[in-house]
Amino acid sequence: MDVFKQDFDREFRYHLNDMRENGVLCDAFICIPGEKRKFPVHRAVMASCSHYFRSLFTSGLQETSQPEVKIHGVSARTMELLIQYAYLKELPLTSDNIEDLFAASDRFNILGLLDDCVAFLALELTAENCIGILRFAQFYSCVVLIKKCWDFIMKHFLEIGEKSKEFVQLEPKELLGFLSDDNLCAKEEKDVLQAVINWFNFLPEERDTYLPDLIPAIRMAFVDQDFFSETLKNRADFKKKRKIWDQIQRAQKLIHIIKKSKLIPIECFKNDLMMVPRVPYEIIFTIGGWAARGVTSSVETFDRNTNEWFEAVDCELPTPRAYHGSVSMDGCIYVIGGFDGGRYLNSVCCFDPGKIRWEERAPMYMSRCYVCVGQIDGVVYACGGFDGRQRHMSAEKYDKARNQWSLVQPMIHHRSDSGAATFDGKLFVVGGFDGHACLNSAEAYDPQNDQWTLLSPMSTRRSGVNLVCFEGQMYAVGGYDGSNRLNTVEMYDPWKETWYSAPSMNVGRSNFAAVVMDDGLYVMGGYDGDKTSDVAECYNPETKTWICKKNLHIGRSAVSACSIKYIPNARHFSFHGNCRSRSIVTNQMITGSRLHQYVMGRIAMPPPSNN
Repeated sequence: MDVFKQDFDREFRYHLNDMRENGVLCDAFICIPGEKRKFPVHRAVMASCSHYFRSLFTSGLQETSQPEVKIHGVSARTMELLIQYAYLKELPLTSDNIEDLFAASDRFNILGLLDDCVAFLALELTAENCIGILRFAQFYSCVVLIKKCWDFIMKHFLEIGEKSKEFVQLEPKELLGFLSDDNLCAKEEKDVLQAVINWFNFLPEERDTYLPDLIPAIRMAFVDQDFFSETLKNRADFKKKRKIWDQIQRAQKLIHIIKKSKLIPIECFKNDLMMVPRVPYEIIFTIGGWAARGVTSSVETFDRNTNEWFEAVDCELPTPRAYHGSVSMDGCIYVIGGFDGGRYLNSVCCFDPGKIRWEERAPMYMSRCYVCVGQIDGVVYACGGFDGRQRHMSAEKYDKARNQWSLVQPMIHHRSDSGAATFDGKLFVVGGFDGHACLNSAEAYDPQNDQWTLLSPMSTRRSGVNLVCFEGQMYAVGGYDGSNRLNTVEMYDPWKETWYSAPSMNVGRSNFAAVVMDDGLYVMGGYDGDKTSDVAECYNPETKTWICKKNLHIGRSAVSACSIKYIPNARHFSFHGNCRSRSIVTNQMITGSRLHQYVMGRIAMPPPSNN
């Protein structure tokens, strides 16, 4: 019925437009005096799509009864397109006509057309043009387009600083607005500082008076100290300006405090932007697992800007779950299978972080504890696992649109507790346990032909292993070889079809969570052979080292994790949604006001406690 109605509406509009073009039953002309053009129209049609024309034709003024209505300040071509849209509700928007049509739709209040123009411009946003489009939207007070432009600039600020000619021409108040927004995305705050310096260097003599206002909006407490010293400390032009230099000196003192005393910035400094971290543009969610008291439903989130884990108390799983799989897709987290302490699960639930809501999804065909999962082109795959009786070689896929699972070609080997990752449109599965021994075998699934292919085996048997695709390589991390929990890592090159040794973790672990965030490969939790672990660490590919991160709040194994970028309410899951009303310096409590007085040079800070 809906399809029939749509077809009828479209055919009706085309017939009506054909009547207009042929002057049939038209009762008015819209004239463009400057170009001596006039267009026949039906008053009722124009009034139905535009508050401007409705008022014009029904107000009782002179134009109400006149056969010709003169319109000034718009081109004949633009008016022709507006009339076409009034009849057909569709229009070919292009970069050549969008500005005129946007202005005209705003002026004449053409219902629907302004929304179409906003949608078109939002899709056209680039690092090179976004500032210009933002100014255009501000000129017309178009709140929707302003927000879309602003969000784009927050996501791509550093790229804009590098590519846009308009960036160095920003007005100081415009730049200050961007810098003051906690949602500005930057992997490193030093890059934000460098962008401001580049802006300053474009017109240094004119802009030095604005730096005292701009520098406090940079989160100086999170600027790398070496970069800070190299970039600012030796600049003679800054030293000549006392107010600028005082700001820089104050920022350096903040950096020194945080580096030496491990200070966590606090809510007390919400009005001091130099101390306030930005909202991370990517959040890690660590989900469920087996904790000291058994299977848990708890969820923790990681804020990379503060190196802090936070308990997401309003995001707990609907039911406790361990040995499950999780995968992110379209901004949501799908939690698949697992074990609840008594049952082997085939159930699936989906978490929408934007709505902070869990919803049930269609169950799998098989119960799968120790399942491994992956996602290719919007399709989720669940492979292997254990149902309480047997280790599976079966695999199935989930169609989100239909909310339905279907079986795919089974794997070559029975395996549970294996690792899975996707690369180049294929699903890679490695290691695991077949019921008799830990495995070192590996295989890959190609959804194009529904076939599994054996790959070169790993050098080490690994059950409870994690497989992660990182920078075009597959990393098989940790696991259990039948005797020991492993800290070793192997790297598979898909193009050379060869495994290589990679740097080892600091801690041996199996059944842990692993996830890639843009600056590294994060692992957390697991079982170390003695207890459930709360240890988290990150692999830096540039230095080829593992760096310890802040520990989880609770030790947990049989845990899963996902990372999601650009969550609309990322603030809720970060420092900003969980900030304390106190500062923490090692084990010693220090009030925010006392720290602020120290930064201003008014009091001496006591040394950190050694207890």
